Amino acid sequence: MPFEPIFVTGTGTDVGKTYVTALLCRALQAQLSAGESAQSAGQAAVRYYKAAISGADSIADSDAGWVIKMAGLHQDLRTATTYLYREPVSPHLAYCNEVAAGKTPPEPKLSQVLTDFTAVHDSCALTVLEGSGGIYCPLWCQPESLGMGRAASCYTICDLMRELVGRCGLKVMVVADAQLGCINDVLTTVQSLKYEGFDLSRVAIILNHYEPSSLMQRNNVGMIESLTQLPVIATVQAGQTRLELSTAALQFLTADSVSKEVYRALFQINQGLSWWPEQQ
Repeated sequence: MPFEPIFVTGTGTDVGKTYVTALLCRALQAQLSAGESAQSAGQAAVRYYKAAISGADSIADSDAGWVIKMAGLHQDLRTATTYLYREPVSPHLAYCNEVAAGKTPPEPKLSQVLTDFTAVHDSCALTVLEGSGGIYCPLWCQPESLGMGRAASCYTICDLMRELVGRCGLKVMVVADAQLGCINDVLTTVQSLKYEGFDLSRVAIILNHYEPSSLMQRNNVGMIESLTQLPVIATVQAGQTRLELSTAALQFLTADSVSKEVYRALFQINQGLSWWPEQQ
């Protein structure tokens, strides 16, 4: 029985979501390959999937190709995505632009995405999915539905995440840039997930571009954990090539449920993080 999938989303574009996804896949691949869960079932340990990718001429040159190569995943590149577009814009616009240019890209369909995801999910112990941009990034949209006074007929990353929760459950990793502004960015995304009905006990945060010597960034970690009551399970520094996951983090990512003690151990502020200015 495969583990519950992990969906990596971002607080927005260019926060390093793909880089963090690769590190996460690499760390989980090493941990699960060392155990018996994947090998005993004759499956790969970890595989990757992203419903739609834009900004690449081929899968090998895309986010999917880069993640699979960096993480050392044993996966056919053709299984890593369903829709690939050359223009580096949101998937819904990339598709519409290709149609407007006289090309005939395959019409995006939820049924095809779910079929392709399920094939990946059933072939490994753990599937790591990556979203596009933030949770409200449109995957596809009907142009004729747009306009003042009309509700746009669009399908977003959030809609896909909700579909997956209903089918196989989902852990959600929110990736944010640790720089100035990340407190608001993370809280906005977390509040959106709560509004959309996601179980926040299955959500955690990873901060990218993290500098541990920066009091501001350590304070960002503490404030985010205090205000959201969600754990920052990992931080990634510039140039980091391996993600060190704690025992508690591994349990959280691969277990259907975790004890209160394990969940408490996920929080950086419970591990002695110095995140508040000391009086001189």
